[in-house]
Amino acid sequence: MAGLLMALWGLAALAAGQDNAGADLHEPLEIDAEMSWTELIEQTLINYPRFLELTARDAEARALVDRGSKWFSGQPSVMARYQTDRVWDDNDLREYELGLELPLWRFGQRDAARSLGAAAGAETGAAALALRHEVVGLLRMALWDVERAANALTLAEDGVVVATELVRVVERRYDAGDLPLSDTLLVRSTLLERQAVLIEYEAAHVDAERAYQSLSGLGARPADFSESLSELEDWDPSHPWLMLADAEVDRARAEMELIDRTARGAPTLTVGPRRERAPFSNVDDDSIGITFAMPFGGQAHRTVELSAAGRKAAQAEAERAQLLRQLDLDLHEAHHSMVVIDASLELARERYDLATTSLQMSERAFEQGEITLFELLRWEESARITQREAESLEIERQRAIAQINQAVGE
Repeated sequence: MAGLLMALWGLAALAAGQDNAGADLHEPLEIDAEMSWTELIEQTLINYPRFLELTARDAEARALVDRGSKWFSGQPSVMARYQTDRVWDDNDLREYELGLELPLWRFGQRDAARSLGAAAGAETGAAALALRHEVVGLLRMALWDVERAANALTLAEDGVVVATELVRVVERRYDAGDLPLSDTLLVRSTLLERQAVLIEYEAAHVDAERAYQSLSGLGARPADFSESLSELEDWDPSHPWLMLADAEVDRARAEMELIDRTARGAPTLTVGPRRERAPFSNVDDDSIGITFAMPFGGQAHRTVELSAAGRKAAQAEAERAQLLRQLDLDLHEAHHSMVVIDASLELARERYDLATTSLQMSERAFEQGEITLFELLRWEESARITQREAESLEIERQRAIAQINQAVGE
């Protein structure tokens, strides 16, 4: 039995060594006391894949604004025309004509184009704020994931330290003849179990740190990222996501208005010189002409384009309505989590105080031979569990505060 246990102990040590060798491939996060939230957010934004969208959005908004400032609704074109009767009668008929075609704005179309440019600009600004808020939310959760994993790892390390010291004490008393071999095997088994748990928590801690590094692109994290609970009790129209949803609805409506104006067709003005020679004449006659064309009809084509734009506007409004529901659900869930955590935390603290007192009494009772080693380990394990629960709930409370602040738009 003892030989088997020693073999298991050797295997656990080998596994721990292999795990540590793998952990060495991960560069642990440094704790930077000087790092600010602003610095962390800006660096994370740069590394965030969707950050590239902001540049494209801005370019599109500028292009739309620029289009609304132009004199013409489209691209001007040059027209050239030549006519002769040489192929048929050959009476020396000749006509030369040049023209500059200028697409004009239909009534209200230019204002609609300007409104679309303004709406696109507002949408770009709202998108930047919304993306920043999204990144802040991811950072909040990533940091608290690291903190939670680090706390669990610390408690697991403490458990191994306590078990190691207990093995030393029990083996010394076993050598002195005060305790049986079964007690020695029991504490060694306990140490092996805690070492196995420690390996799992080390892996979880590495995963949490790597997730944060992947998100932020940094090898350090702030020393303190706890937050105060927001004074806002509910979200308001200034919430970044709601501002983006409103901007998207405004843009969709502006696009629908512009399409309604554009689909009617743009009038054109053609201006150009003309030279003609009548049959049986050698005299050229020069003139200049002005042509104005106004499209009409085409209701079926206009309806198709306008219906497609209306569908996009309706989709934007539906997504905004869905967002309102989601904001309500997120805020309710965050507040409810806070209430549950506060109640659980109070009980966990009381349980930890009781378990600590019971452990102290058990240690004295074990020294006096009043209880067995198994009973002492049970009380020690109970104290460790209640400590882990209390400290974990402390972290979860801070995490819940971050979730509430995120939900109200802080």
